[in-house]
Amino acid sequence: MIKLLLITSAVAMAPRASRPKKIRGVREDRWSFDVLTKWKKEGEHAQIVATDARGEVGWFEVLRSRGGNVLHAPLKDEPVVERAFGTNVMTEPEVRRKGVATALFHRAEEIVREWDLQEFLLTCVKHHEPSYNLYRKLGFEEVDAEIAKDSDSVMMRKFVPTPTRTD
Repeated sequence: MIKLLLITSAVAMAPRASRPKKIRGVREDRWSFDVLTKWKKEGEHAQIVATDARGEVGWFEVLRSRGGNVLHAPLKDEPVVERAFGTNVMTEPEVRRKGVATALFHRAEEIVREWDLQEFLLTCVKHHEPSYNLYRKLGFEEVDAEIAKDSDSVMMRKFVPTPTRTD
């Protein structure tokens, strides 16, 4: 059974000192949340951690831009508005294609709604078909953004409507 934990404190995300494990082949103490450090004063952030009986099996960070602060490549011909940006989604290889990433994304969308935002962005390396196909399946579509011409990445967006209130 997968459980999702929400961590909103940068302190809670500091790498552990004891026996660093590897995340995608990189030692945990070398895997950085630098983007959170840069943006925590100007926006909000959340890290979602998926756990099962073995421990942590998935991770996803969600950042909120504040006051037009761009956390992503600017979108072409679109106004600068507050948006959520997803980054560093990872799952352990043995739990891939078992719904962990989908569960992380669903929780991230709840956070986007809690922040009262309607747009959720992420970047994706287009030739990495498993990721690209997952994002498309979850409702993300490519959007024109000012990404470096030599980059293989694309910006993707999903509109996340907030529930209408009935008073």
